[in-house]
Amino acid sequence: MSKILVLFMILCVSLFGNSNPRLYALLGDKLFDATARLEPFKSVDTLTMRIDEYQTQSGLVLHEGLALESSGTISSEDKKQYLRSLRDLEKYYSNIVGSLQQELLKSIKTSDYDSFKMICNSGIEDLFDDSTVQQQAITFYQANKSEGMIESIEQLQKERMQKKQFQAMRKSNPSRTSETKSSAKKRFTMDIQSYKDNSIEPYEMKFGITLEECKALCLKDSRCQSMIMNMKTQKCWFKESVGHVFESRNGILGIKKAL
Repeated sequence: MSKILVLFMILCVSLFGNSNPRLYALLGDKLFDATARLEPFKSVDTLTMRIDEYQTQSGLVLHEGLALESSGTISSEDKKQYLRSLRDLEKYYSNIVGSLQQELLKSIKTSDYDSFKMICNSGIEDLFDDSTVQQQAITFYQANKSEGMIESIEQLQKERMQKKQFQAMRKSNPSRTSETKSSAKKRFTMDIQSYKDNSIEPYEMKFGITLEECKALCLKDSRCQSMIMNMKTQKCWFKESVGHVFESRNGILGIKKAL
């Protein structure tokens, strides 16, 4: 039955256009994209039934969102119901991610680099959100890197290095906090640069908000001097300075400027 519903989901996507619903896309894209990314892990006995169920529910919620958008007008109640459906699907997703994290730790314990690499390369978001999982994954990778490079772990290492550099900078310049507070009374605007990011480690992250909301929150926060919205991972980061600006395939960089 679940396979039939998954095929039904695919049929709906082809009929309505090869894209996910734009309504609540920051949350929806992550959940819908995970449907295909989880497929290789159905061979894991403890995950087979749960992934089948997730794919079934994902197909139904995807169809719900596409049907709403095709109707032309969406009532506030319809939006609330669709958001509830997404939140329920998110619970399935979080449960499976937790199991994948355990499988990742198991591959580390048994020195199974092939399984470790497959999980890391799955593209499943939130896989490394747990600090313990992240640290053990990096340590294991460093000891076995000769068996094959893993881009996601390379990125993790880069982010951790940037965080250490940022923390060192803050310790060496404690006056920044008072300077930032004194600028709170000023009025600011936001200079937006598409496909850009910067080298500063964020102090806070928001998920499930729009680009405009991300900009507004940064403008209101005296601590925030720049923000980055990653349209692929659908996350918004707030940063205390600008730092080095570089190309980013999915990033939208906002730099706060005084009026």
